[in-house]
Amino acid sequence: MTYIFKDVVLSDEEFQELKQCVGEFRRICRDQAFRYVQGAYKSSDDSTNIERLKIADSLVSLLDRVEWLNHTVK
Repeated sequence: MTYIFKDVVLSDEEFQELKQCVGEFRRICRDQAFRYVQGAYKSSDDSTNIERLKIADSLVSLLDRVEWLNHTVK
């Protein structure tokens, strides 16, 4: 399934809030996928947490690209 958002406009404050929420979600997913145990990070065996981390990383990258494009192309 594909979601298309056409003619959606966010203010700078709304965009930064969205980016902060997605970043916090990424941090939570990372903490669930990798645990600090006995001086080193250990990967979780739970494929759901690892998949959520990949999705969160993709979302953060997408928002970074959107922000970059917005500042370079006006």
